[in-house]
Amino acid sequence: RNLRGDYKKHFGKPKSLIIQPSSTAPEGSIIIRCYNDRVLYGRLMYILESMSVESKQNLLGELERVIHVVEAQPVLINDFQLMIDTNGRTHHLDLNRVKRGEASRKDAKNFEGCLEGAVKYVEDSIKGTKSVS
Repeated sequence: RNLRGDYKKHFGKPKSLIIQPSSTAPEGSIIIRCYNDRVLYGRLMYILESMSVESKQNLLGELERVIHVVEAQPVLINDFQLMIDTNGRTHHLDLNRVKRGEASRKDAKNFEGCLEGAVKYVEDSIKGTKSVS
């Protein structure tokens, strides 16, 4: 199928296009959001099972840094989404959400304690103790 010009049906008659590079997420990555503790901890449990202690410690540091970033930029609370890979690295998703401005009451309430709970969950995993689920 010839795709040349098909974008014009969707975008009208653009004068230019912006093409962004993309790459696939590392295998085994998860996305966490702060709207349901059961989902949050279930996803963390899934990824922590396959992580080394070193990766878990890396994740702990990354989550603590994300808490500071969000404290400095509270607009990131809007529709908060964070991808975590099996090496314990975090990747923010959909950063265009900051254009919405101040977080809604719902997003702010859902976010409250979310990352702190995730930090505790990872700490408990490192210690080998049962965590909240």
